[in-house]
Amino acid sequence: MVNSIAVAQPSLSCTALCRTVLAKRLPIDRPKKDGEPTTPSTESPTINGESVLVGRNGQRFKMGPLLGKGGMSEVYSVTDSRGRLLAAKIPNSTDDKYLQRFRREINLMREASDLNGVIHLIVEGESSTFIVMEYAEGGSLKDQMDLNSMTPMQQLLVLADVCGHVEALHHHKDRKDRTQPIIHRDLKPANILFLLKRSEPKISDFGLAALQANSDLSNTPSTVKNVPGSITATGDILGSPGYMAPEQVDPSKVPLTTATDRYALGVMIYEILTGDLPTQMEGRSVMEFLIDLTHGTLVDIREKTLRNGLPPLPNDLARAVMVSLNKNPSNRTVSPGCLQREIERYVESNRVIFSNPAASLYSTPVKLN
Repeated sequence: MVNSIAVAQPSLSCTALCRTVLAKRLPIDRPKKDGEPTTPSTESPTINGESVLVGRNGQRFKMGPLLGKGGMSEVYSVTDSRGRLLAAKIPNSTDDKYLQRFRREINLMREASDLNGVIHLIVEGESSTFIVMEYAEGGSLKDQMDLNSMTPMQQLLVLADVCGHVEALHHHKDRKDRTQPIIHRDLKPANILFLLKRSEPKISDFGLAALQANSDLSNTPSTVKNVPGSITATGDILGSPGYMAPEQVDPSKVPLTTATDRYALGVMIYEILTGDLPTQMEGRSVMEFLIDLTHGTLVDIREKTLRNGLPPLPNDLARAVMVSLNKNPSNRTVSPGCLQREIERYVESNRVIFSNPAASLYSTPVKLN
């Protein structure tokens, strides 16, 4: 699967998690294996016998190769009449719950259209049958992390920008100028995209996003039953293992707020600095992971060995990360804007040591000594 596009992942039920982790024994968002194809098929697909998509405004898009396929949707490259390369996401599921989320994703992409830090909706199909959006030719932050094509300092600077974008989402105002936060609920490196190589990052995949005033969106029975540690969810698990917050295990019990996104940002900072996720998924059963996520004790980042000889963390940044990873959402009092400032202070204070990574982030990679 190509990760350089805005592919929305569906919510992960425990059945799906078990199927992926227990049966296949593969981590979520695994790196490509040696020899695995990295380029999309060159065969041009058809939808309902047509090789073009027609948007609600009558604009026509020529279909290109399949770029990515998830459990509920497929993403193709498309070109418009000006030859502009874009991406089209088309549901391949008739599941009512997913189609409802797909329509909600369209609405939220419209809501966020005035923000620079998100993948923008270009047009939608009649009856919300597809969406055309910006194409991320530069791949994802996960790609950069897997390929080691960015230093940890450069990855941190990308994440500082992402923190700023999340801050803007959390202070989103509706058309009546009322504050109505947009909660992403699935922030992870695979959903941080670059339109061009070394361009500024954009947040993608609003398939699980919600307005905070209407964030309680799941009330269907879960497949998790009688789990030790009181993990007996009454709603679907919403999120991606490794990056999801504890309250996402059962969103029907605790209303999801912007604190959910703060947790994911803390996870990504922790991962970039140490090379490890705070709560590991790989090699564990689903139940072990869920119990650890909701009840386990995290290793404080100050007790971890930092990657590639990174200098010691200042106490303010270390504390901000650990506050963001608090199990209790109400205790995550550090805003994304604060995280952004602490990251930038850390990078700037070590600017000489690392040959000014800020100046080279979007140009030539800097190699650490």
